[in-house]
Amino acid sequence: MHLNYLNLNKMNFNSKNPHYKKDTLTKMSQNHFMHSVGIQMMDVQEGMVVAQLNVLDAHRQQSLVVHGGVTATIADIAMGFAAYTLVEPNQSTVTSDLSVHYLKPGKGSILEAVGKVIKAGQYLYYCECDIYCFEPSEPKVLIARAQATMCAVPA
Repeated sequence: MHLNYLNLNKMNFNSKNPHYKKDTLTKMSQNHFMHSVGIQMMDVQEGMVVAQLNVLDAHRQQSLVVHGGVTATIADIAMGFAAYTLVEPNQSTVTSDLSVHYLKPGKGSILEAVGKVIKAGQYLYYCECDIYCFEPSEPKVLIARAQATMCAVPA
């Protein structure tokens, strides 16, 4: 599925890996934590990844909104894999720093993160992510915005 999330803010990056999409999907299949939480990839492009989570009771805190840790997790994974699409085939990515700004309570049954690389360097990748929570039949609500620096490391 190809969703055009970059519209007006489209960043043009060329991956250092000609097989970035296949390699990214393979790496995602090996991320046990991502799967244990229930995160699924919806779109993978050079420098951009869209991840979704069907919100379960286990993802909610005591006020029945999405737990902030779940929001931070999906953002971290989306930004990490967005950076991974750009690295060399013999590299992986790790999070160097992560900041999440919570804007609204996460009310809804779907959590979506749109992670984008904003600045790609030789080893450091500055990324941003918008996180939405919504019901399938309703408009998406921006609940958080995150920033991270991802670091390319030997695979």
